[in-house]
Amino acid sequence: MQYHEATVMIVEDSPLVARIITNLMTRASHRVLEVVDSGSEAVVAWQNLRPTLTILDLHIPEKNGLIVLGEIMAIDASAQIIIVSGDPQAQIEQQCLSLGALGFLKKKNLKNLPHMIQTLVSKPIEFDP
Repeated sequence: MQYHEATVMIVEDSPLVARIITNLMTRASHRVLEVVDSGSEAVVAWQNLRPTLTILDLHIPEKNGLIVLGEIMAIDASAQIIIVSGDPQAQIEQQCLSLGALGFLKKKNLKNLPHMIQTLVSKPIEFDP
């Protein structure tokens, strides 16, 4: 059995923040499968890609991140999702965690995302070369 980096889907409507997260993931040897910028796209893309990890912004168009989180967790309760948000409210963080998010990271602390992933993501992908 061999292991490789996480496959990642990023859900972020800010092109700048999406680029920062993509760069962080690439430098940490993770493979970004897709970046989507709306909630409705996110659920469809997640179903098609089944990434190891989803990085999800809360404030996105069409469906907010809480709805997307709930819909993905209803499809697969073992989905690994980390929320990134500029929203500092502790109750929002608790709501995300209670819906099944692995973790919650404030956008001002994005540089800590690779460490958070290393700490929280539980299952490397197995593959046969």
